[in-house]
Amino acid sequence: MKNALSSINWAMMPPAWLDVRRPTITVGMPALDKGELAAITLAMELHADRLLIDEQMGRQIAQRNGIAVTGILAVIRDAAVAGLIDIQEVLPRLKRTSFRASLELYAAVFDHLNKSPSI
Repeated sequence: MKNALSSINWAMMPPAWLDVRRPTITVGMPALDKGELAAITLAMELHADRLLIDEQMGRQIAQRNGIAVTGILAVIRDAAVAGLIDIQEVLPRLKRTSFRASLELYAAVFDHLNKSPSI
């Protein structure tokens, strides 16, 4: 319960370094929910280097619009390779959230880590 409250407090009072932006244009993509649509539109407006998005339809639409995408598992993998996190601790915690990924995707992350010289 404490972690949930901490997350709520953090969202209501974000740190000073966090710059929350909303897209200034509206693009119609009926296959997406509001959050994915806003993320893709903002990435287009900002000419973002990469968009963090996991939902498959959103990823496909972003890529069709020339936006490079990455997912949370890739971020976790890269953090583990860089020695910033303990993957054996983080992935089980991620699995307890609403995040869903195929077993094949989890296996690909571990396969990459097993081949990495820094792990």
